[in-house]
Amino acid sequence: CPSDYILGDNSANYNSGITTSGSKADLLIHDILNGPFSHRFGVSGARAIVKYVLDKFPSSAASSDSHGRYPIHLAVQNGWPCHDLIISAAPLTLEIRDAVNSLYPFQIAASTSHVKIKEEQTDRDLNQIQLSTLYELVRESPLLLLHQRVVESTNIAARRDRDLQLHREEEPPLKRKR
Repeated sequence: CPSDYILGDNSANYNSGITTSGSKADLLIHDILNGPFSHRFGVSGARAIVKYVLDKFPSSAASSDSHGRYPIHLAVQNGWPCHDLIISAAPLTLEIRDAVNSLYPFQIAASTSHVKIKEEQTDRDLNQIQLSTLYELVRESPLLLLHQRVVESTNIAARRDRDLQLHREEEPPLKRKR
């Protein structure tokens, strides 16, 4: 099993003393996803590793690390082909902004370029993978697009109001003729 390759006999160390979210066991998934996806595991091997950890430690998908990042943020940013497994285990994490860059997972997917899994992959293949990931994330939580648009509109209106107020303060008062 590919997970045995990574965990070896040390999985028992992660399992000891699991009591609360954020324990060593919950952070194991963060350790795995914190680096870029490696082609040496292949897609099925990478998915098997993540599935194994999520099966053993289900609460880990909904746990943040010391930086406030959730596994979905790390997986999407580092190109791990397992976002669907994490979403199944912790669907509400799709609606949490990354504490480091303030982006939702779908925004991370839109701004992250994936690494080649095989040498023969073209840029077009990588773009299709990125677009597929983005589509799947948006499909799982489409209201975030509306929420993001409302937030942007509110921010634009607030900037406009602030600029207008500053402009009014800079204008000299009008002199009245008597």
